[in-house]
Amino acid sequence: MSWSDNEEWLLIQAHKRTGKSAEELVALLNGYREQQKYPFDLFGSTLPAGDDVVLNETEMEICKLIGPKRTAAARAAGRVNMRKADPEKEKFIEINGLCGELTYAKRHNLYPFGQFEVKARSVRDDDGDHKHNGYVVDVKITEYQTGALSYADWKKKDTAHFLCLVTGDYRIGSRFVIRGYMLSRELLAEDRLGAVARLPNQYGAEQRELYDLATVFKKLKEQP
Repeated sequence: MSWSDNEEWLLIQAHKRTGKSAEELVALLNGYREQQKYPFDLFGSTLPAGDDVVLNETEMEICKLIGPKRTAAARAAGRVNMRKADPEKEKFIEINGLCGELTYAKRHNLYPFGQFEVKARSVRDDDGDHKHNGYVVDVKITEYQTGALSYADWKKKDTAHFLCLVTGDYRIGSRFVIRGYMLSRELLAEDRLGAVARLPNQYGAEQRELYDLATVFKKLKEQP
């Protein structure tokens, strides 16, 4: 079984930390991939008790490693960030976004297949971040602790079944909090465009309007 350069980096870090042989670590990696489970042993971390998630040094480092690679891959393919952010802001968006995606994977014990990949994708063509119980989730993150769940009106709207809001800022700490969830069809209803006053050109929902994951799966089961 082959793996990405980023997974190989993780294997090297795990070897340095644990002293385990390459054969042992490769077997662990392949096992996690096959079971589609989060590689806690390789990261040296444990399953969080709840939605308040702390990423450890290795988890933070891999986000900082992969973020700029993603940006470079997008530029090489001629993709343009629709936000037209300056380089430092774009770097923050990519790395913080990865932290949010990894937070979701760690919280729900999912293998971060998409996070280890480095491929060109524009903001417009984002196809979701994880598959959970057969459904696609798009993880959104904001650095503002009271920030809203939002979705730009120019993005593709048929890529994810539901969305998850995470808050946190990797520049000031490694704590990230999952604030709640909402079905895509509910967030992308026309009456939600501009519903959050500070986000006039985006579909939005305040944190108080979000619900838990059990409710997401119940709604999707009742009406896929």
